[in-house]
Amino acid sequence: MGCAQVDSPSFGGGYKDIPAGFCRKKLGLPIESRVLLYVGRFSPDKDTALLLRAWNSLEQREPSDWIGVMVGDGQMKQEVDDYSRHHPRIRTTPFLQDPSALAEWYQAADLLLHPGRWETFGLVLLEAQACGLPVIAFRGGAMDEQSLDVADWATERNSDAFAAAVQRKMLRLRETDPGPLSAYINQNFSWDKTFARQMAEYES
Repeated sequence: MGCAQVDSPSFGGGYKDIPAGFCRKKLGLPIESRVLLYVGRFSPDKDTALLLRAWNSLEQREPSDWIGVMVGDGQMKQEVDDYSRHHPRIRTTPFLQDPSALAEWYQAADLLLHPGRWETFGLVLLEAQACGLPVIAFRGGAMDEQSLDVADWATERNSDAFAAAVQRKMLRLRETDPGPLSAYINQNFSWDKTFARQMAEYES
C-alpha cells in the first residue's frame, strides 16, 4: 500500500497516496515484503503473549514473504526481545513518543495487528486506520464500531483464530482501498469527538 500523510487535527488528515517504498527505505524495511505491525505496550493486559503465539501460528500457516514489527515497550520487553532473537521474521523497535515518527511506521506497514481481547477503545487502531492502514482485531466488543473492516476480524478469542484472520486479510490486501477507511475514521473519530466519547464513558 502507499503512505498516508498525517497533516491535520484529525487522526490521519485523509489518505494521500505516496509510494510505500519511500517510507520503508527510511525505516530500513524490505520494499517487497508484507509488513505486519503491532504498536503498544508489551504487557499481559495488551495480550502480548497471544500475539507471540499468533506469530508462531502465522509462520506455519503463511510461508510467503512477510515480516512482523513490534513497536513498544513494557514489562514483557525481555520476552519479546528473546522471541525476536529466535524468530528472524519478527523485529522490535522502542516505543515512539513523537507522533510523526509513529506515523511513519503506520505509513510503511500493510496491516496493523491489534491482539487485545478485552479493550473497549483502541486509539492505536484509530490512528492506523486514519493513515489508511487496515487492521485485524477481535470482533464482538466495543471496538467493532471503530472500523469498516470488522467482517475480516477474528471471532474466536485465541491465537490460532487471530493468525487465521491475519492470513485471510493478507491474501486480500490488494483489494483494500485505504481511502474510504481513512475518510471514515477522520469523519467519525476526530480528536474532539474521541475526547468527548472517552469523557462520556468515564462519567457513565
